[in-house]
Amino acid sequence: MLKVRYKTTNFLFAYFIIGILVLLLAFVYYTSRIVKRLDESQKAQVPYLADLAAVIPSIKDIQLGTRLDKDFKKIWENSRLSFIITEMQNPNQIIKVRGVDKDIEMKIDKGIPITNGEKQKLSKALERMKRKVENIPIEYGEDRVLVGYIYHGDVNADKIGMMPFVITDLQKNPVGWRIWKDYIRIENANEPQIAQALALVREANTKGRFSAIQINPKFRSGYFFYDVAIHYDLMLMPYIQIASITIFLLIGLFVYQKNKANEQAAIWGGLARETAHQLGTPISSLMGWLEVLENKHSDKDMTNVYTEMQEDLNRLRKVTSRFGKIGTKPKRGLVDIADIIHEVIRYFQKRLPTNVEIFFRPKKMLKVIANEDLLQWVFENLMKNSLDALDKKEGIISLDTSFDPKKNQVVIIYKDNGKGILKKNRKKIFAPGFTTKKHGWGLGLTLVKRIVEDYHEGKIRLVDTSLKGTIFEIRLPAE
Repeated sequence: MLKVRYKTTNFLFAYFIIGILVLLLAFVYYTSRIVKRLDESQKAQVPYLADLAAVIPSIKDIQLGTRLDKDFKKIWENSRLSFIITEMQNPNQIIKVRGVDKDIEMKIDKGIPITNGEKQKLSKALERMKRKVENIPIEYGEDRVLVGYIYHGDVNADKIGMMPFVITDLQKNPVGWRIWKDYIRIENANEPQIAQALALVREANTKGRFSAIQINPKFRSGYFFYDVAIHYDLMLMPYIQIASITIFLLIGLFVYQKNKANEQAAIWGGLARETAHQLGTPISSLMGWLEVLENKHSDKDMTNVYTEMQEDLNRLRKVTSRFGKIGTKPKRGLVDIADIIHEVIRYFQKRLPTNVEIFFRPKKMLKVIANEDLLQWVFENLMKNSLDALDKKEGIISLDTSFDPKKNQVVIIYKDNGKGILKKNRKKIFAPGFTTKKHGWGLGLTLVKRIVEDYHEGKIRLVDTSLKGTIFEIRLPAE
């Protein structure tokens, strides 16, 4: 029954883990497809943005062009796209940059020389874009060139043809004007005429009657390179969710195993106490009848029989007492580990096969904090397993003790020269219900582990096992 439950638990555990992994992989695949579609959607916008970036400078309406350029920059700031436009004849000559570095963009737009560090940054960005996408040939308009200003007077609409005006250079020096009838150039003007033109410039400037003069751009051929910033938030999302789900599952499994262990401990404790209770009454009765028989017969042979029966009944009482302690917190005190081992050896000496010997080399050491009855049970279970596993002409069981000052623990090394434990079974030996015997409950080593680790805060582990024998290490807290 226990074996079936153990296998069923393993199957359910494997099914649960594999199912979760399949779901997580499906989730990652689905999310990656969403990210891919988003990237494709943004890449589809690139040609239109490239055309817009190229055409804006060629718009003749100054106010419209300025407004579109401003709106275009805002759109680009919120976009994950970045681009670089280069000349077609000289691909290393960069004409326009967006989405790489604001300072570099401003310098290139205004014709300000950039530093060597900024050149390297642009070069790296351009190389990265070239590796990702093919160059896109475009016709781009050069930025307008400001060449001067025109200042004018205020006239009625029906007399617009007679409006006085002055054309100046960028420094606002007059280069030509018409104030009355004829158009006058600076090189043909006298000083009174120049003074008159300057006066009109000052008056128009104070009243805001002037406009900038720009040369319309020409279209040139170039290449458009772009890059799309990665959706790091979406890329990280599945991994964050996987980590969260994994942590959640681990906590759930830990709680489940803890509850299961507590449930098993409660069942074991109840079963053990009920067994002790059921055995207690007949054993007490047998003890009474044995005492009556002893008083009525004085035969020496019968006396020896009574003595042996007395020892066995005392043994049964001790076993019953041990079962009664399982599932409750046993009382512990300072005990000598050597005395406990000697007591167990004395019990087995009368019951050992003739070809089996037990060796114990006690050393003077600190006492351990333990319950004497339960600790005796540990070594009895180990020795019973060894006797079942001994398959050689001369069976040997040996025990050695030592002290670990770093951990303040008494260390017991238990060895036998039996047939060992199969490799496939080594991780199962402490599992409830696991046994290699034809008849057995598979609880011996489980009890050993529970007594050592749960009741004595110690540690037991399988050190080595082979055809030459098996070695266990037991660690118990010292005084």
